[in-house]
Amino acid sequence: MILGHPDNDTIIWVRPYGVYVPTGDEVNIAWPVSANGVVNFAVSNLNQLWFYFVGATDKIIVAYTE
Repeated sequence: MILGHPDNDTIIWVRPYGVYVPTGDEVNIAWPVSANGVVNFAVSNLNQLWFYFVGATDKIIVAYTE
């Protein structure tokens, strides 16, 4: 589970299994996570998650179970 930190000012983009680069391409898909927003993913390893931070001070919270 990916949670946007409550103090975030911008949207953070999250994508499993591949780097997200905001090009406007329909093939280049990511999910937006705003402040207090939640996105759920099932991945076998946390290093398969990629994040694109628009704001320099924004943060995410990652909650996971094994």
